Amino acid sequence: MMRLAGRTAIVMGVESPAGTAIARALAKAGATLHLVSADRPRVEALAAGLDASLLATDDEGPAAPDLVVDASALPAMPDRMTSEEDWEETFIRANRPVARLAARADRMPDKGAILLVTAVPAAVETGGWLMPMLAWREAAVAALARETAARGLRVNGLAPVMDAGGGLPGFLQPAAARPRAGTAAPVEVAEAALWLLGAGMATGLTLALDGGRRLQA
Repeated sequence: MMRLAGRTAIVMGVESPAGTAIARALAKAGATLHLVSADRPRVEALAAGLDASLLATDDEGPAAPDLVVDASALPAMPDRMTSEEDWEETFIRANRPVARLAARADRMPDKGAILLVTAVPAAVETGGWLMPMLAWREAAVAALARETAARGLRVNGLAPVMDAGGGLPGFLQPAAARPRAGTAAPVEVAEAALWLLGAGMATGLTLALDGGRRLQA
């Protein structure tokens, strides 16, 4: 296991429940934190409490962090997607974090670690748009891990189902009577994230914390 104490870490999307929990866990493990949030006022107190710097963008801060986590919430989707252009734009927006991480990987030192967190709202069905989106992200994680493996830079994914995974509009909302599945608590997400960041032999893996939802899709 790679020791996290003394490592420099950037956490993006820290305003999300997963991002907040991971930032707290990294701070407890002794990492030096730099936080990126689209909602700066909301996380100023968190940054101060963790003795972390708060960045406007992930391009700021340390040039070569040891650890990079993107826990940004999935973006809002349109109510309907009726054309090829609609689908292309939706996938571009939803998968922009992968491009950010790929750009950051070029500037990271060898033996570092990257983690992409895709927190799925518990109320959303596993069918429809969700399974292809998760599969695309898993493939992107594996591809980036393959590109960086020779340097010893590890890339993994984490896909928890959470009560507060995100509030998505339109066709992503469930019927009112649809039963809810079990969810991962933020502390469980943070524990899994720290394991993936520290496990020296784990790369190209996307770990699902979904209570078997995918097995029932």
